[in-house]
Amino acid sequence: MNIWQVTTSETGLHRAPDADAPLDSQLLFGECFIGTPIGGGWIKGEAMLDGYPGFVALSDLSEWLFTPTHRVAEARTIAYAEPDFKSPHRRLLGMNSLVKALKSEGEYVFIDGVGWVFADELSRTDSPATDFVDEAYKLRTTSYLWGGRNGALGIDCSAMVQHALWATGKYDTPRDSGPLAACVGVPIEIGRNADRRRGDLFFWSSHVGVMLNEVELLHSTICRRRIVTEPVDFVLSYRKEFGSELKSVKRIPDYNF
Repeated sequence: MNIWQVTTSETGLHRAPDADAPLDSQLLFGECFIGTPIGGGWIKGEAMLDGYPGFVALSDLSEWLFTPTHRVAEARTIAYAEPDFKSPHRRLLGMNSLVKALKSEGEYVFIDGVGWVFADELSRTDSPATDFVDEAYKLRTTSYLWGGRNGALGIDCSAMVQHALWATGKYDTPRDSGPLAACVGVPIEIGRNADRRRGDLFFWSSHVGVMLNEVELLHSTICRRRIVTEPVDFVLSYRKEFGSELKSVKRIPDYNF
């Protein structure tokens, strides 16, 4: 198997080698995919970041091209044709897209294969974020998309949490909420009057959100069709009405913000 790198803003990780097959996840610009071409314009393999398996369109990949120097540190950034916000835009890149910076001019940086972006919307790959809740909060109002991982277009609940934890450089996190619940953090009491803190992760079946404080939960929900902040007791109540009981609450042991 070879290492391939995404050359589009995002590409779908599909359940079968068919553009109409269910979208299980996405790979972002600069991320790598380990796989083998199977014909028909598809590669079968897994995402290097989290081991997620699936099929990716060969047209969205190239054999390994560059070692990233930076990641997109905001929910999204616009790439321009010139170091000028009035010049034509080339593409949108979502949070944690991996890029190689070649040169700078004023407040802009030129990204290999992309264009010019605002320098303060990037972070060096050797300079991780310090607060994963702040990272998650950057994605607020992003549209909900099942299987989505692109903060520029759409993202689902577990991808929001994965992005936020991954940005700190401390956690290798699975893609889906079930595996996330099994391997991240330590369990704490889940009752209505339980101690709740910023950074606590609330897990339902096929859903996850992160506490912003003792009261508010940030989550990507199809009920609101975007990432929103809501009182956690309200979320507990309306999800229960639809038959979705809280499964667990996990706390990151070394998180003290």
